[in-house]
Amino acid sequence: MLQRFPLRRLGRAVAVAMAASTHCAATSTPAPTSSGAAGTEPSPASLSGALYVRTDTDQTTVVSPLVHFRSDMGTAHVNIDIVYMADIWTSASVDVRTAATKVVREQRDEVDVGLDLESGLARAGLGYRYSHEVDYLSNSISLFAQYEAFQRSTTFAARASFAADQVGRSGDEFFSRELTTVGAWIGITQVLSRTSLAQISYEHRYSHGYMASPYRYVAINGQGVCRPGAEFCLPEVHPNVKVRQAAVLRFRQALGGQMSLGGGYRLYLDSWQIRSHTALADVGLAATDNWTLSLYYRGYRQNEAFFYRRQYDSIVGHPYLTRDRELSELSSHQGGLRAEYVREIPATGSTFTFGVLAALTRYAYGDFIGLDRVRGTEIGSTVGLTY
Repeated sequence: MLQRFPLRRLGRAVAVAMAASTHCAATSTPAPTSSGAAGTEPSPASLSGALYVRTDTDQTTVVSPLVHFRSDMGTAHVNIDIVYMADIWTSASVDVRTAATKVVREQRDEVDVGLDLESGLARAGLGYRYSHEVDYLSNSISLFAQYEAFQRSTTFAARASFAADQVGRSGDEFFSRELTTVGAWIGITQVLSRTSLAQISYEHRYSHGYMASPYRYVAINGQGVCRPGAEFCLPEVHPNVKVRQAAVLRFRQALGGQMSLGGGYRLYLDSWQIRSHTALADVGLAATDNWTLSLYYRGYRQNEAFFYRRQYDSIVGHPYLTRDRELSELSSHQGGLRAEYVREIPATGSTFTFGVLAALTRYAYGDFIGLDRVRGTEIGSTVGLTY
C-alpha cells in the first residue's frame, strides 16, 4: 500500500472493462451501448477472464488477472455475478526509492459478488466487495436500481455504496487507521434516435478517516525529498475528510451499419480544491462479421490540492503535509486499440468471445520534485464463453 496512485488502480479498471465487454457485472455502472438500450438481455451462464499488464518508465509493473462467472440461478429473473481479480505490483518508483527501499512487491486480492433481480422494466441488485493486501483491508456493499421508461427509450439508474477500510503499515502491528466512504450515483441513459444515445450521470462520495500514506515522509526546510529517520522529515498528514463530486456526459452515434463514434466528458471537484477534466473519444468499426475494432483516446488534467507544496520551508501555517504526486498538478494522455472477436458455436448454442488491448500512456507532473514524466505501456486480453 506504499502508494495507491492512478497507475496502479488503472489495472483494475482496464481488466474489469475488458471482462465486462462480454457481460456486465451486477455491481458495475451501466453505460451506453450501441444497441440502443442501456443494458443487455441476461444469458443463462457465462465464464470470462482477463489479463492486464502494465509497465512504465518509473520502474513499476502491474499484472492483473481476472475471472468472472455469471449465472441466471435457474431463472431468467435472478442473476448472480462472481468476480475474482488480483493486482500483482512490483515497483522501484521514485516513491519507493525515497523511502530507502530498493524494490517493493505486493499483491492485492479482490472478490466481488453481485445479485440482481429483473421484473418487467425494472432491475435491482446488491453487491459485496472484499479486498485484501498485506497492509490494507476493505469491505464494501452496494445497492443498485434501474428502470426503463417511455417504451424503453429512457433508462433511470441509481446506486448507493458503503465501504469500511482498515489501513495498516507493513512491519508495524500497532499501526491501524480507519477510512469510511459513503457514495451515491445516479444516471439517465436516453435513446436519441435509432442510431444515437447519450448518458448523463452524477456521483457524490464522502470519505472520513485516514487518507495519507503510512510510508511517505515530507522534508521540511530541505530539497523536497527525504528518507525516514533523516533530520527535518515528518510523516505525511492529509485532511481526514474528503468530499468528491463528478458529473459525466457520454454519447454514442452510429455511422451506417459498420462504424460508430463515441465521446464523453467528466468534470470532477473535491473539498481538497482539486478540479479535473477528462475527455474521452473512440471510434468503433465492425471489420468483419466476427471482429470489432475500437481506437480510443483519454485525456486528463488536474490542478494541485490546496495544501500541496513542491517543498515545505516550515511547518508553520501548514497543518497538512504531503509528498503525494496524485495531489500535484498533473496531466495524462492515453491512446489505445481494442479488438474483439465474437463467434457463435451452433452445435452447442454457446458464444465465444476473445479480446485484446494495447495502449500507451504519458503522465506529466508540473511541480513534483524527482519526477516530471512517466510513460507507460499496457497490454491486455480477455476470453469468455456464454453457454
